[in-house]
Amino acid sequence: MGQWLSTYEEKAPAQRLDGLCGCGYWKALLKSCVPDPDLDAYFGVEKTHAFLLCGPAGVGKTTLARALAGELGAVGYRFAAVPGEALKGESEEEDCGRIAALFRELEEAAADGETGWCLLLDDLTPLAGEKRAMRVLCVKLQDMAGAGLPFTAAATAESLELFPAFLDKYMIPCRISPPDEQERREYLEDMFERRIHR
Repeated sequence: MGQWLSTYEEKAPAQRLDGLCGCGYWKALLKSCVPDPDLDAYFGVEKTHAFLLCGPAGVGKTTLARALAGELGAVGYRFAAVPGEALKGESEEEDCGRIAALFRELEEAAADGETGWCLLLDDLTPLAGEKRAMRVLCVKLQDMAGAGLPFTAAATAESLELFPAFLDKYMIPCRISPPDEQERREYLEDMFERRIHR
């Protein structure tokens, strides 16, 4: 295992998507990334997925991404959480090199066929204005998908507007907002129901 994964690999979180309040649509979309060997082969479901979770500070972007990692960890995926700041070097060329090195390690690790990988790029904002760095990220995501590797990436940022439009082709943009009153009510009812029936 290379420098990036040995530094940033973590145990998959225990948190799951069903335990979070709100974001019903996004939770359903993220849950569809969890592999199902029977259905995936039948329906031709891709093994590589990437999401850009955007929204103001405190709405739960990182929590949502970590809950996705928890879902994937339950089926054997390994998890790495890399802060966006760690990918930021002294120049855009260095940033491109860091992204490429991280993904080289992920490709090698996922290519062994034994396990998939979930990557959290926590707060990608430091790289947002760098079109070359974002192109390298896109190429690497395309390479993972082209190789059919079991890999899911979730990046977080405060605003989609900071990123080039071409990124949307490779990372599904997800606008995250706080749960509304109805979502809170349903969440609390569900939690109380679970406790009563234990």
